[in-house]
Amino acid sequence: MMKTMENSLLGMVRKFTGKALALILTLSLFSTGYADDLHDVFSPFAELLASDVNEGNVNYPAFAASAEFAEMMASLATTAPPRDADQQTRLAFYINAYNATSIQGILDGFSPSTIWGRLRFFKRRQYALFNTSLSLFELEHERIINEGDPRIHFAIVCSSKSCPPLRSELYTADGLDTELDAVTRAFVNNPDSNQFDADNRTARLSRIFKWYGDEFEAVGGGSLGAFLAAYVDDPDVATSLKNNSWKFSYSDYDWSLNGTPISSN
Repeated sequence: MMKTMENSLLGMVRKFTGKALALILTLSLFSTGYADDLHDVFSPFAELLASDVNEGNVNYPAFAASAEFAEMMASLATTAPPRDADQQTRLAFYINAYNATSIQGILDGFSPSTIWGRLRFFKRRQYALFNTSLSLFELEHERIINEGDPRIHFAIVCSSKSCPPLRSELYTADGLDTELDAVTRAFVNNPDSNQFDADNRTARLSRIFKWYGDEFEAVGGGSLGAFLAAYVDDPDVATSLKNNSWKFSYSDYDWSLNGTPISSN
């Protein structure tokens, strides 16, 4: 009788220990999950960025033909950064997710090329992402802009020609600050997007600087000029921009597709 009770108790202990160990392992995987596996999560996207994005020009037929990209987008429905992820990790994850989802919107037949198209593309179209449902507008404003770094506006790309060029590489948690600085500097100094007239102290800027002016001014000490001065390559222009004596105007935005349309292949 005593032997039977001992065996029964030992069995219960082993069963409890096994369950506890399984729970510990599950919690461990949940807490560390994405942080070390960013490239694994987005590896199909990384491969297509490297092979089918050239100086921001996107080969959409290649994305449409990729079963791996479709599988990755499906997996993002239940994939999210861990709750304890730092800002760099969250931002890198969400920026990559935004850029991939914007491409998916084009593959799904949506387009921001018209006013009605932009409403559908950014706000009406919902995507299964991160265990919830989000539009591109919600992803940008609720997950990305909330992190408080206006440089993200040169990293997230809404599949249009006047958007900043899409990088041919993923954004990474460890290198994000350097990567955001690089794309910001490249965009500010791109004459197709921004033109600076030092003699007349006037600049014609991308409309991005108008739409999100408050964010740029906030990190520029209340001055858009000060923000621009930190990235303009011309030292004389940079110095004068800090004096708040420049006048800014804004170019029309080209919403046409930033690459090869699917129908042309």
